[in-house]
Amino acid sequence: MRRSVIFYNPAAPYFTLPLQFLALASVIDRTRFSVHIIDARIEQSPEVAHAKLRALLPDALCVGISVITGTPIRDAVAASQVVKSADPTVPVVWGGWHPSILPEQCLREGHADFCVKGQGEMTFLDLLDALSTGGGFESIEGICYLREGLFRENPPRKFVDVNHFPSYDYSLLPLERYFALKKRRQLDFYSSQGCPYRCSFCADPYVYNRRWSGLRESRMMTDVFDAVGRYDVTDVVFQDENFFANKSRVQQFCQNYVAGGMKFSWTATSRADQIADLSDDFLREMRKANLRRVMIGAESGSQDLLDRMGKTPLWKKP
Repeated sequence: MRRSVIFYNPAAPYFTLPLQFLALASVIDRTRFSVHIIDARIEQSPEVAHAKLRALLPDALCVGISVITGTPIRDAVAASQVVKSADPTVPVVWGGWHPSILPEQCLREGHADFCVKGQGEMTFLDLLDALSTGGGFESIEGICYLREGLFRENPPRKFVDVNHFPSYDYSLLPLERYFALKKRRQLDFYSSQGCPYRCSFCADPYVYNRRWSGLRESRMMTDVFDAVGRYDVTDVVFQDENFFANKSRVQQFCQNYVAGGMKFSWTATSRADQIADLSDDFLREMRKANLRRVMIGAESGSQDLLDRMGKTPLWKKP
């Protein structure tokens, strides 16, 4: 019986760790399935990544590909074609932002056999069980597929609190290669999923329906501090959709950082208005905790375009 699960990260001009695959791997029973992650972003070329993919197919139960709108789609399609030409019996599963929003388009293009919508941990786990046992797919929440030319979209899956998921196993990735390409010992980390806001230009409200779930302060501290020590990390990037969605959690993290005598720098994501609302004392507390940078989504410099998106300027807010 085929037991390998292959995850493929399409080529792109950046070297962010494929945290989405660590999230999926965290819930997979590794006594039943072996997990292989191929990241075309750290290979010499997409062709080298495709060769590695092709070599693993004989024992593959399925191939999961993470697809985001933009440049990576080109290699996502190419990798899917590699699988289809080498062994069309291996199912290709697309997940991520693009198939979560346009699953029927992705399926009808013929590159994917299944699309996973939204939060994928438990959905992908149920799909693996069905593929390995020959069970049906009709009862798996959160997936889309075609049957006899008809588009099937199963009911959405209930959003799961991220605290119910195990910690990430970073040993699945060749971290030293990422560190070399990043030119620093920088670790990417998800401390939350989703975002409670409803920006009209963003995919998040559609994919997560304005739901947000973050690791509890103690869990976040343990997971981050353990990874920093284990892999000699000097910088952490919180790749959350909105790290500042819960400000008390951020403040607790800063206090734990200082109390623990940590030395690494860190970067996090935020909305502009969230940072603007912070007190000077809060900002000083983050600086004391060695905050290096805040990544803020600047939607547009045009007020006309902001008005079309329904964005109220900070100076006009009550």
